Amino acid sequence: MKPWFIVLTWSEFQQAHVVAGHRIAHNIRNGNSGRHGAEAGRESDGLHLTACRGEMATAKAFDLFWSGAVGDFRAGDVGGIIEVRAVNGAGKRLIIHDPIDERGKPWDQPHKPFVLADCYGAPKIVLRGWLFAREAQDRPPAPDAKRNDWWEDPTGKGRWAYFVPHASLHDMDELKALIDAGTLPKGDA
Repeated sequence: MKPWFIVLTWSEFQQAHVVAGHRIAHNIRNGNSGRHGAEAGRESDGLHLTACRGEMATAKAFDLFWSGAVGDFRAGDVGGIIEVRAVNGAGKRLIIHDPIDERGKPWDQPHKPFVLADCYGAPKIVLRGWLFAREAQDRPPAPDAKRNDWWEDPTGKGRWAYFVPHASLHDMDELKALIDAGTLPKGDA
């Protein structure tokens, strides 16, 4: 797997921080809590900064629109076709949730590609690879099922999800080819 290295300009870096600030303020104003057991309140500020950096870098890499989607939790992260999971650290894995969250609401749509963006060296961002959500979510109920080895709760706080190892991610060039061919569905299709 060949990662992509994207360097945000200082203007792009600042824009990502502005959008993160808007997300933080929106969540405080509306009393929103973290999803899937994630930190809430002021402790989540770093999560928003990391997410916005990763989304901005992914949009730049594919030359797609990034709105920042403040307050619109159903909006796609990048260009209406890509979801981004941003982390701070080379060893962190791509996290994919079930298609329906703990509240019974739609979450990680099976047909969407999810990109792992490592923002540890920001403004240099590493796009490590990607996976369709369905590739992680396709797990029969048997304990020895193909993807049960990705189903984990590493924090021990009831935050179960699929933690996809780097070796199982697709090359970024493959996603670029799918986008260029126009074969990815847009929106909730």
